[in-house]
Amino acid sequence: MQLKIRLKKIDKGLWSLMLHGLKTVGSYSGALEYMAENFTHAEYESLLGFYSWIEGDEENRSIGHGNYNERYQQYLTESSLR
Repeated sequence: MQLKIRLKKIDKGLWSLMLHGLKTVGSYSGALEYMAENFTHAEYESLLGFYSWIEGDEENRSIGHGNYNERYQQYLTESSLR
């Protein structure tokens, strides 16, 4: 049985790393691969699911400096319902 590790929230430093990767590469999944060595296993696993959720968002909800944890909480809620 594999234990699923999820962060409870995204701190400002982790968000900054995410943005750096996104600005450099241009896609969420590409940014994750580009910045992977900077993340712990728990961060990587959490962001992998979160990025997939963002990229598949058919409602095109915005994400930015002011609401990244709000979006992350939405992801956690929606993914726990599956």
